[in-house]
Amino acid sequence: MAKKIPTILLLVMMVAGALIFFFTLPDFESFFNEQTGREEYRCINCWPLDSFVTYTYILLVVCLILVVVASLADLIIHPEKIKGTLIGFISLGVVLGISYVLASDVVMPYYEGINPTVSKISGTGLYAFYLLFVLAIISIVFSSVVRFFK
Repeated sequence: MAKKIPTILLLVMMVAGALIFFFTLPDFESFFNEQTGREEYRCINCWPLDSFVTYTYILLVVCLILVVVASLADLIIHPEKIKGTLIGFISLGVVLGISYVLASDVVMPYYEGINPTVSKISGTGLYAFYLLFVLAIISIVFSSVVRFFK
């Protein structure tokens, strides 16, 4: 019975996720915007989307707090893991530093409401994603090549 609990919990979570997905699908209608001279879309039924986005933010904060607390508790219990943790944090800091240096704070004229700080932070996130993606691909290829020659 104890082995079936994770399976049942997984199925319940899958059904809940599917229901949340379908409840958050908004309805859009098209209309002609007189000011821009273009056809645009507006959301008719967006209340579930707003509430689920707020719920997602709450879950994100709770998960981040739990991850930090669990990591600190694990480091207190196993202090020999501090070296690996510091290497991970320093590596992430290097990737974020390189990304910040590469990012531009130029705002294109057709973006409204964006200031140079937001542009720089967005660029930093994109460059960090690109760098981490390339590093992941390189590590996968490297491990495959090493395994092939062993």
